[in-house]
Amino acid sequence: MKTLKYLGLSLVVALGLGFSGCSASGQQFSVFKNNKEKATVYFYRPDAYFGIIRTVQLFEVDAVGTYENKGNNSKSIGNLRNNSYFKYEFSPGTHKFRDNLFFDPSSFELKANDYTCIRFNLALIGTVIDEVDKKTCADEIKETKEMKAADQYLFN
Repeated sequence: MKTLKYLGLSLVVALGLGFSGCSASGQQFSVFKNNKEKATVYFYRPDAYFGIIRTVQLFEVDAVGTYENKGNNSKSIGNLRNNSYFKYEFSPGTHKFRDNLFFDPSSFELKANDYTCIRFNLALIGTVIDEVDKKTCADEIKETKEMKAADQYLFN
């Protein structure tokens, strides 16, 4: 009986520690900011119960400074946890992004002095990567927290 009690307590502690690292530790989103020479992208992942403990690693495909990774020239640009966002600046033009499951990348046309919102939703198999309009983005991203450097590790 004592062993069962300790097993149960261990399970509760393990689950608590596992779920405690599932969200970002940064500030709540507050305002969009543009860069005059660069294209600003807000990558975000809304709160969802499905896939709550999965961290999504994001890659720019065919980017400058890439490395060969399973047939895709990809540059890691960051990670998204449940209910999180991060901002990244790119040169204007067409850019392709994918997650760490190596499905086909999605292409986006990015403009200088403007911001684009790209939402990552977990699906049963893989991730759905969508550009969303600015109103939808403003409504959804305000609930997220910024991914900080300490959050960027896949497992912490």
